[in-house]
Amino acid sequence: MLVPASSLFEFEISAADGAGGQVHDLQIDDRRWAVRDIVVEGDDGLTLVDPAAVWADHARHTLRVALTAEQIAEAPGIESHPAIVHQQRVGPYNHLSRADAWSSEDWRPPVFTVLETRLVKPSRPRRIDPHVRSLRELSHYRLDAHDGEAGRIRDWLVDDRAWLTRYAVVRTAGTGRSKDVLVPVRWLGPVSYSARIVHADLRRDAVIQAPDFVPATLPDTDYEMRLLGWYDHPSRRPRSVSSG
Repeated sequence: MLVPASSLFEFEISAADGAGGQVHDLQIDDRRWAVRDIVVEGDDGLTLVDPAAVWADHARHTLRVALTAEQIAEAPGIESHPAIVHQQRVGPYNHLSRADAWSSEDWRPPVFTVLETRLVKPSRPRRIDPHVRSLRELSHYRLDAHDGEAGRIRDWLVDDRAWLTRYAVVRTAGTGRSKDVLVPVRWLGPVSYSARIVHADLRRDAVIQAPDFVPATLPDTDYEMRLLGWYDHPSRRPRSVSSG
């Protein structure tokens, strides 16, 4: 079933023995646009769960996980396999509480002090992977076609059975009427973290003039077939590609 990624970010995690946290993000491999990890936010931070152990219960806005709450909490932390956006950040720190810093017996007028910090070691050795992306982060990137900016990515549609990203939801750019369209991920190319851009192997007008999409609805079979025919036409692609 296709579901907006933004909706999944509001889902609770239901473990085999009770509540297990909340969905924080989906990490994807930008070569196949497959969901690599479900990022779960729990009391002890962010952990990674294999989507093979997860299925969606849309009636309850819940992702059911075939693990106990303890197993989810003890799963590898996000530091073990971080998306690009997390690889650029300093590792997590545990800050001693105010109670740890001073007690009531030696209280004195507050002054600005630097509390002691301890670096938390990741549960597994950190692996740098340039193809792991945060879908939450990518929901704010620009979409560039071969001949210029085509729009802004607003969301993604994910198949929550196969755990594959299918479409980017794009708000078109241009001098005319702005609208929402879908761009199949098969036409998406390199992703630039520093520029916050996803490149598309399409002409700009192919995106801007694509069939309208209403975000409040999900595409049916007829719409998807029409979309396939639209993007598959040789005129939608750069001339160097369509002529070859």
